[in-house]
Amino acid sequence: MESEILIEQIISGDQAAFNNLYHAYYGAFYKYTIKYSKHRQDAEDLVQEAFTRIYVNLHKYNYTCKLSTWMFCILRNLCIDRFRRKRNTVSLDQGREVGGNSFLEELIDYECLPDHKVEMQDTVNRVNYIVNSLPPKYRRVIMLRYYSDCSLQDIAVKLEMQINTVKIRILRGKDQIRKRYLAEAS
Repeated sequence: MESEILIEQIISGDQAAFNNLYHAYYGAFYKYTIKYSKHRQDAEDLVQEAFTRIYVNLHKYNYTCKLSTWMFCILRNLCIDRFRRKRNTVSLDQGREVGGNSFLEELIDYECLPDHKVEMQDTVNRVNYIVNSLPPKYRRVIMLRYYSDCSLQDIAVKLEMQINTVKIRILRGKDQIRKRYLAEAS
């Protein structure tokens, strides 16, 4: 009931009502986006864009789920879209709960100067080649996790295996990628 009143107020142009909604969810939105983007400015941009879309599309909200669920869905979709656009740089460990520091963070400067783009593309191509040459049991989980952005649970269901098996295969696959990449660099 409260959300219905709030939505009606916002749609009717009540800026204070939208400010209340913004302040109530800004922290949670920012926390969600910073976990994936790792860059403060990108996270803030995503949050602002999410609230803009929420404001513009609020009249389409159909009350089939909680307002917060609908809003987080918009934010999640924005994050997914943003990362699909940035897919030309491969990070096998960006904000994931599996593994430690990304070995690619040392190899790729994501905010590099234009003269380094050729080197970066070479690195991406080498990593892609290595991933494609992994044994199938490791390649499948790596591809699903980092190229298709599937959750660990989704991978476990798709491949009909335990979630711990998925985690182990991801760790072992990343280890093989790291070793082969470093061996080729020597």
